[in-house]
Amino acid sequence: MSPSFDKQKVSSSLPSLSISSSDASSTRNSTGISIRETCCCCCNTKYRSVFIFSFFATVLLIVALWIVPVLRLVRWNSNLFSQTGLRFVEDQFNMMIKSPSEYDLQAKVNVILQAEKETGIHVIHEYGIAKFSDDLTQILKLFHELKMKQERVRASNAKLFSETFRQNYEKLIQIYSNVLIRSQSVPRVIHQTFKTSNISQLPNHWKLSPEQWQFKNVVANSFIENSMTLSDNFKFDYSYKLWSDTDMEEYLQTQDWKSVSEFNKNYYEYFFKSLPQKIQKIDIIRYCWLSRIGGVYSDLDIRPQRNIEPILRYMELYHVTEGFFLRKSYLLEKMKTFLNQLESALQKSQVVPSSEGDSSTGLESSLQEITRDVLEIVNSPTRFSAIVPKTYPFGFSNDFLIGVKDSEFFQFVTMRAKFETFRWKILSYIPFARYANVMLTGGPMFLTDCVRQFTAQKLAQAQENGFRFSNTVALLDLGLYGANERSYLVHSDGNSWHTWEAKIIIDTWRKLNGSQWLRNALFVTVGGITLLVLIYMFRRLLKKKGMPLFCMRRNGNVSSHQAASEMMSFVKKENDVLKNDEESSIGITILSSHSKTDSASSQNDVSVSTGETVKRRKN
Repeated sequence: MSPSFDKQKVSSSLPSLSISSSDASSTRNSTGISIRETCCCCCNTKYRSVFIFSFFATVLLIVALWIVPVLRLVRWNSNLFSQTGLRFVEDQFNMMIKSPSEYDLQAKVNVILQAEKETGIHVIHEYGIAKFSDDLTQILKLFHELKMKQERVRASNAKLFSETFRQNYEKLIQIYSNVLIRSQSVPRVIHQTFKTSNISQLPNHWKLSPEQWQFKNVVANSFIENSMTLSDNFKFDYSYKLWSDTDMEEYLQTQDWKSVSEFNKNYYEYFFKSLPQKIQKIDIIRYCWLSRIGGVYSDLDIRPQRNIEPILRYMELYHVTEGFFLRKSYLLEKMKTFLNQLESALQKSQVVPSSEGDSSTGLESSLQEITRDVLEIVNSPTRFSAIVPKTYPFGFSNDFLIGVKDSEFFQFVTMRAKFETFRWKILSYIPFARYANVMLTGGPMFLTDCVRQFTAQKLAQAQENGFRFSNTVALLDLGLYGANERSYLVHSDGNSWHTWEAKIIIDTWRKLNGSQWLRNALFVTVGGITLLVLIYMFRRLLKKKGMPLFCMRRNGNVSSHQAASEMMSFVKKENDVLKNDEESSIGITILSSHSKTDSASSQNDVSVSTGETVKRRKN
């Protein structure tokens, strides 16, 4: 016997289907139930449109927030940088190597300056450091002569030199002692971090790093080092700070971070404390130290191969040599002339005739002009606020950083950290995206993007100001940072936080680094797969809601194939309901006859109609 059920209940719960005219009439004849000729999946057009709009809005959001920034950064890196340094500089140097006799040191430095005007990035290369050292030595020699004559000027007759002359002379001597010899815009402090501040607990392959970073009796310049009268008086030591995890927490809690925290919220409570991984905190804290304290940050797997003082001097005093040799190239000759006149006056114990406000050839007026120009140079903004090293295979590394006190660049980095961490927060929920999350929220890729944005701002400002750069970021060439005999640093085993996906990404990128089209193909493939996955997930969602992505219409009606599909879907749902009610068997019998004599034939019609529907479904 067939199970009894409510005919009215089944009839009222049938879905509203729209089928072609021929199929509609046969459906009425076989079942006796009138089915509406409207599409159930399209009757709620607004609801379906919202889902489609949401899908495309989600795709655009993903592209705008995640895909475009990464592709833009990769393109910027590929266009500007080679494996070792700035591509423009490297190409020019390779041309010079073919005929080295035609190019002197100044020509190579001019290449660096030309690249800076085009890209906004200054490369600290071995040639640039050599030229800077030579230029600074020439300046120091002139000021040293002034220093040697200081006592004779002080002891001279009051009538020989006026009080204004003596004051200007003392200003130059102070500049010599406090700026040219012992400039401290970059504090001589080394920052490193470990879980404890006890050096003895460091792994054996890291123990050499703290010891070798503690430089003693450092002399700033080779000219000073070779001068017996200066070397003993101008030696200094580097200080060293090994920050523990507790020290990091305390430092952030005790500092005022309103300048880098939106809405004056506590930087520690609302940002640093919420970072999910410890390596992210270590990345962010190094930027915080350099944005306030300044100095040098080094990972424990890096130790110095030689004294880094030339790099720090380059960073501090490049704007001085630039002022003497580029902006005010006449100043050196003017100082030489003044020194000759001063020596002659001291020997003859008489001053060159001059009166106040007149006689531009007099000693006093010459010294006044020299003092004014020198003060303008040394008081101008420092040329660099940070130094970051070029790394292989991509962008810049954050394992060795240098910043001036209150570095403008690292303040910018500290502010950007909050936004980028929020942008890539979704990666923290993906188990195999740990490496990407670290790289993009505080690691090298994050730092590289900060350099890109900051450099673009500084380049625009310089173009409006006659290409006078200030507080920019300098690129430490890989030749001075990588593993070679000319490098200032030695790298030991590190990357202790790397996981399996990190090794896969790094190895893959290195293999693709030599081929631009392979990298582009990889990004297109990944992007295409991502888009297909999104479309698949969206179609699944629409199907679950009973709204297929594409509706098959025929003259405003749904095809018989679609009608059969909807009928079979309805039958399946009714079977599930009957199973839950613990019915022994499932069957749908629709009684539409007006007398008992026609009931058997009606049941046969229903069976035939249902069989035809199932056959269409299978086809």
